[in-house]
Amino acid sequence: MQLPAIRFAVCSDIHYYDNPLHGERWDMKRAFRQMTAWGRGGGYPGLDALAVAGDFTNSGSEKQFRDFARHLDRRLPPETRKLVILGNHEFPEFKEQPPAYDRLARYFGHGGNIHEVVKGFHFIGISEKKMEGRMYDDMTHMFLSDALAQAAADAPGRPIIVFHHAPLQGTVARSHHGIAELKEILRPYPQIVDFSGHKHHPLQDESTIWRGTAESEAGAFLCIGTSSVAFPETPKDHPAYCYVTQPPWAQSQMVFCEISADGDVSVILWDIKNGTPYRTHRERGFSAYTII
Repeated sequence: MQLPAIRFAVCSDIHYYDNPLHGERWDMKRAFRQMTAWGRGGGYPGLDALAVAGDFTNSGSEKQFRDFARHLDRRLPPETRKLVILGNHEFPEFKEQPPAYDRLARYFGHGGNIHEVVKGFHFIGISEKKMEGRMYDDMTHMFLSDALAQAAADAPGRPIIVFHHAPLQGTVARSHHGIAELKEILRPYPQIVDFSGHKHHPLQDESTIWRGTAESEAGAFLCIGTSSVAFPETPKDHPAYCYVTQPPWAQSQMVFCEISADGDVSVILWDIKNGTPYRTHRERGFSAYTII
């Protein structure tokens, strides 16, 4: 059996509290163990990267940043790349304040936006600026535009991994109030595989994955909602509410992804509590199908 060209995990909305005994820390400990084991499965050498799409803390405190950074270093192999961006909960009191960016630089080594190449695949992550409006500044727009152009030129046709906190408007489940300002930047690149969090929407709902077409307003690329490590949830009037457990923190979810040398993308929607997949979604060229 041919091994994939890359294996990585994506998670979001972990919500570390200051209390070291709080439940989300135990779920994340399970997640670290499971993603490491999955990365080594089938003779593959190990997990290549973990992308964290924001809200890894609950209120952006120094302790929450420090503890999460320490756990990344201690519980994942050193060869696994750790790619972390900010969500709205990283800002103390949910305001745009310097501590979030200062702490990101000290604990994760960058100023908010990421462009790294892992095994020939480009990973591009962008951080939010504040909770209200969830907007990105002009510098972030320029960063994203330049990074995408570089990635496309470096590896034509190869999937480009993009991750941010809130979903793009009109894509995955409950994204009608999502980000609209990035669409024009992303639209020219159908090879994008886009990951987002924020909504905590349960992965059992098939609308957590969205595949655009050339006619789609958002573009023709692939979007995946990553649900939440802490507590998947959705409004009671949403059809997917049937997947929400009581209490919500009785579930914990994340996403695994592997890409073949031919560019085929497999997205494994993962149940952390039980250590098993819900399903695998595969993309080959412009065709998409789901295996239950």
